[in-house]
Amino acid sequence: MDKILNIYLLSSHWTHSHRKIFVKNISKRFGETLVVQDPVSFTVNLFHKFKERLWNYITGKLKPTYIEDNILLYTPLVIFHREIWKKFKLLFLLDSKLLSYQINKLVKRKYSDYKINLWIYSPLNYYLTNFIKYDNLIYDYYDDLELDYSGCEVISNIELNKKLVPKCDLVICISEYTCNKMLKQNKNSIITVSGYDATIFSKKINSKKTDIDHLDKPIIGYSGVLRVYIDFEILKYILENSDYYLVCIGYIDRTFKKEYQILKQYKNFIHIDYKPITEIPYYVKKFNVGILPYKDNNFTKSVYPLKFFEYMAMDIPIVSSPLPELKNYSNIIGYSTSKEEFLENCIKAIQGNFNPFIKEYKKIIEENSWDKVFDKIEENIINIYKEKGII
Repeated sequence: MDKILNIYLLSSHWTHSHRKIFVKNISKRFGETLVVQDPVSFTVNLFHKFKERLWNYITGKLKPTYIEDNILLYTPLVIFHREIWKKFKLLFLLDSKLLSYQINKLVKRKYSDYKINLWIYSPLNYYLTNFIKYDNLIYDYYDDLELDYSGCEVISNIELNKKLVPKCDLVICISEYTCNKMLKQNKNSIITVSGYDATIFSKKINSKKTDIDHLDKPIIGYSGVLRVYIDFEILKYILENSDYYLVCIGYIDRTFKKEYQILKQYKNFIHIDYKPITEIPYYVKKFNVGILPYKDNNFTKSVYPLKFFEYMAMDIPIVSSPLPELKNYSNIIGYSTSKEEFLENCIKAIQGNFNPFIKEYKKIIEENSWDKVFDKIEENIINIYKEKGII
């Protein structure tokens, strides 16, 4: 079989990426991986995060670095920024050509005799696919970016996807809703889930000191970014109608700043800022119930939260808003259609009423491990290789 290089375009910095385990599995299954993380912006980083971003780039601190034996992390430079790209197509095209030139140059220097799998994640990657040299194009479509977080259509992304999706050799979705949309444009669309890392999340982990150890009442816990698609009314209702602690661990996105300021006023609200994923289990272990408080809108039809399996792996009872992808589990979780029912289910979980359901968790998480996820992805990619004579 030919030597394979995976070029994986990342939507953020590697440190904060939620796709690390996904990328590591790509490297384990499909060959070496060049991870292209969020680029340095000359215009934006000249004024914002100058030392952290632009100065480090100029002084060579962001040069290509092996973060594992077969994973090379690369930080390119662009002139503008993705927020500017959304408004000015010409500037987007210019930066796409610049990005592609840098990636192609690095690949030619280090991987000239490799076959290339190009992994993309967004409709905005369409122009890059016209300039980056590749043999196979794989769309890791984990978020339905044809919609914004409020569930409204993003027409520009819909139009880009009409051009991009048919070009792909494989489209990987994590919800039935999204997969059905993609199948209309590309028959090689499959549905998987976001697996969980069994080496990190396990009920068997030892206890470790955290900054919520002092809490003297039951904990309703959420692990993840607080964004506009999180149902603020559910969180507020819990705080106003119970004396339990509501503990949220993760970033506060700019789309949730106003709501966060209101939540901070409640004495039983505790916010823990971003923690590395290896630290999260020690907090989740102390939750009396793990919650998934998403809004019910068109965007969340495509949401299959990774933390669902992480809670399960820790044997934590789960309460969720009515996410379509979790409906099949409504008999073993607190599947809630209103804020009142959501709190009622949290109370039942804290009182132990959901404990008998926990015995069902083991089989579910075994069926949804990263190994199982990548068995399906690998099967499809091997078929692509066979069709193209790569193996």
